[in-house]
Amino acid sequence: FQTTQNSVALGEPVLPPEEQARRRKRIVQSYIQNSGKVLRAMGMPVKQFNELGREIAQSEKLKGRIMEQAYLYRMAATINMDRSHFIDSDDNEVGSSVSGKVASFHRDKVQLFCQSMSEIEKLR
Repeated sequence: FQTTQNSVALGEPVLPPEEQARRRKRIVQSYIQNSGKVLRAMGMPVKQFNELGREIAQSEKLKGRIMEQAYLYRMAATINMDRSHFIDSDDNEVGSSVSGKVASFHRDKVQLFCQSMSEIEKLR
């Protein structure tokens, strides 16, 4: 697959090398600036983050533990905790409101999730 400066690659014109270099430089600068802002907002200095990165790169065991934890976070993020309509409003017990039942139901779901995550952590 050959391209010239006037050809189109994936719907966009191919830029001259100088323009490509300028765009790459802007992207890198933007990444550095934004990642620094995020780290500072989270309370971590950039220097400390870079030191952590070097430490992780040197330790396969630490790298594995971090990847496992990242996997668990991804799993937790995909769990759907949408509202469920299992409780009928006609099914009121004496002294118990529907909103109380719903709150209890959601609390039970969260507790079950927490128990599952604890068991996963124990198995690691």
